[in-house]
Amino acid sequence: MSVIEQIVALADTRAHTQGYNAKGKFAYRKVESPITPEQIDAHLNGSQPLGMYLNVDEQRQKSHFLILDFDDHDAKGIAYQPTLEVALHLRRIGIPFLVFRSGGGHGYHIWLAFENARRVDTLKDDAKRLLAGVEVEKTKFVAVSSGNLNQMNFNANGQKVGIEHGVEVLPKGYGEQNVAIPCSRKGAAMHLVDTKTRVSLEECPLDDLELQFVPSRQAGRKKSEDASSVGMDAAFDAFIQKFDPDNRDQWGAAGICLQAAFGKESEWARERWSEWSRTSPKYRAGDDAEWDQLSGASNYTPLSFWRIAKDHGYGGGWPFKATEQRKLLALDFLADVRILRDQSDVAYAELKPREWVRIDTNDFKNRCALGMLRAYQKMPQEQDVKSAQMISLAQAAEAAPEHVDLRFARVGGKRYVFLADPDCTIIEIDDEGWRVNNEAPVQFRKGVGLPVSLPEAGELSDLIDFLNVDEDSMVFLLAWMVTAIINPGQQCPIAILDGSAGSAKSSTLATLIEMLDPRVGAQAGEPKTEDDLVVTAYQSAVLSFDNVDTLARLSDALCRLSTGGGLSKRKLYSDGDVFSVDAMRPLLVAGLDPTFYRQDLIERIVRVTLTRPKAYLDEDDFRAFKAANMARWRGALYSLVSRVLRDVHTVKQTSSRFGVFSRVGECVARALGQPDGWFGLAYAKMRLDMAEEAASADSVYIFLVDYLSAFDKGVGSKTEHTATELFLEMKTSLGDLSNLISLKDVPGNARAISPRIVQASTLLEKAHGWRVSRGRHREFIFEKVDDVEATAEDVMTMMREHQVRIADEAGY
Repeated sequence: MSVIEQIVALADTRAHTQGYNAKGKFAYRKVESPITPEQIDAHLNGSQPLGMYLNVDEQRQKSHFLILDFDDHDAKGIAYQPTLEVALHLRRIGIPFLVFRSGGGHGYHIWLAFENARRVDTLKDDAKRLLAGVEVEKTKFVAVSSGNLNQMNFNANGQKVGIEHGVEVLPKGYGEQNVAIPCSRKGAAMHLVDTKTRVSLEECPLDDLELQFVPSRQAGRKKSEDASSVGMDAAFDAFIQKFDPDNRDQWGAAGICLQAAFGKESEWARERWSEWSRTSPKYRAGDDAEWDQLSGASNYTPLSFWRIAKDHGYGGGWPFKATEQRKLLALDFLADVRILRDQSDVAYAELKPREWVRIDTNDFKNRCALGMLRAYQKMPQEQDVKSAQMISLAQAAEAAPEHVDLRFARVGGKRYVFLADPDCTIIEIDDEGWRVNNEAPVQFRKGVGLPVSLPEAGELSDLIDFLNVDEDSMVFLLAWMVTAIINPGQQCPIAILDGSAGSAKSSTLATLIEMLDPRVGAQAGEPKTEDDLVVTAYQSAVLSFDNVDTLARLSDALCRLSTGGGLSKRKLYSDGDVFSVDAMRPLLVAGLDPTFYRQDLIERIVRVTLTRPKAYLDEDDFRAFKAANMARWRGALYSLVSRVLRDVHTVKQTSSRFGVFSRVGECVARALGQPDGWFGLAYAKMRLDMAEEAASADSVYIFLVDYLSAFDKGVGSKTEHTATELFLEMKTSLGDLSNLISLKDVPGNARAISPRIVQASTLLEKAHGWRVSRGRHREFIFEKVDDVEATAEDVMTMMREHQVRIADEAGY
């Protein structure tokens, strides 16, 4: 008997309907007789389509069928995907069904058959429950009396928040409920087809379908007394083929997996494992007693046993409900995945060796889906992937924080560089050189870093010849680059690429970042907010800003980024979670003049002066040249790092701020042929020069230098003034200083001048020997403590020279 004959046999035998065209529209009319085999043949060949009445009892209140109708009246192709998703859900929960394309050729019907006819209201409740259980992200399935698929749902702000599928449910009520019999006109039988990459609904011969009744009770976890119905012994026989009883590790792993599936107290599991153990010639009396000592079940889940059994030939059922199996599927996939949270409370998973993926990202979900597909040879459901993500986040929350590095790491006397290539290669550098070491005791996350090719042996002179940096500045640039590698996540100055127009600042910045920590957006401008700076710092081991005209808005944040203090931002404005970055980062900036910034930021700056290149390359030739030489340049840099690691301990630290940078700089200076002590003197002079240049734009500083010159009688000179007195003196001096200061920079009152005096105090002492302190009544005390050669005229001269240089570079 064909499926159509079986369906017709469960319909009302007192009458049926016949299809006909009524004024160009297909309709049905009632016929008071049962359906004959000849009529079924005519129906299937399309000559006379038939319908049947679903309600079969005398009161016409009960039906053997529940039909879900997915309509597509406008032939837009909107019915296929909802039908597929409901069919997959029914298969997952173990309910048999039939799928047919409708006679119109665009919609679909899912048929559920019941051996005993059920009341219509009960069938409607069944439909609501089944459709509500379909788990598709941002999608809702609703049982309705008139179907309307693919309806958009919007929130109060008019934003789309999801899709609703209204699925028509038959029978709709009591009485004569007509429905078209499947497989006439454009109708066809359909079935689910699994491939390695997708599941689809495809047309099939009618003979391929089999009518099965929905069980009166859904299959759940079997009770222990009828567990044999799922073939436990057959499953064990298949499962144990994976393990070698002669291998001690595999022998123990088999027992641990059994304990994860059935519990350590399971007599059946223990006995089967003991029997198998005795098949090994290495078995010794009493070995099976180690069952009680086995540990490490966290590497397996209850699903692992059944999955391994299936992989080795077991074809029986599994003792789990669909929902249980979904949860266990995620647990099983994660059994061999290491989970951790880092020092900033962000969760990561190691899905491949040395490849740590942030769990709360789409990247993690995509990799989970691909991993599950490869592991289980079937496309995972979206809920499976969500479950894996949810479980991973929960596991990470329970773990103690671990240190995770970004591009560069330090362990003892060794330094490590993560290449972020497909093989997750790690370069190890120590005082003997550099090499590949993928067994390094470090954990790297990728951030936004791009892959780096393997370094090659190269000469430092080749890199120096390529970079258009003056001789003295080259020492500072190389010292900054080595410090970025040798002192990751710790203090490092801000490197400023300084030079006239045409000195290739942008190209140099791009080259240096490509050598250290290549990434997309390396030549972006400065971040607009501190929140943006936090995100950039978390994702990049080395920061870089190009074409920058001011950093005044972020001066304090950049100081903390350079020398410590940490940065933090709120995760979402709707919650109280805070995302913090405590690590410091090296920063490379091109495009600004450092002389217009506060003293605390200037003291963290290293200025690298660029010269005009002797010749220019077009962009294509420039990129090709870099690509051909970058691996050797990087290798030369790593060799310099190795040399510094060998020599840095011979250099005495003389500075509390940037102590590592100062010692590294001394080593680099020696390597480039400079005499001992050169770097310290050059570094101090650089900072003083920049501070004095900055002071030339500070009206309060210029006033104080000029004003205090009248009291300078040598070391020991002393004078006291209140803020009000100094403010009035400055207002009086405006005429004499009008050519040196900007009126916009003059404080508006005595209260405003006080913090400016404090700000200028450090440079006053360094450049002119005047130490500034506060008296009992908050007056300012100026005391000459050192004879410094710089005079007011010196500072004013430097300011004029600075203005002339700016005008020259601007082409005035």
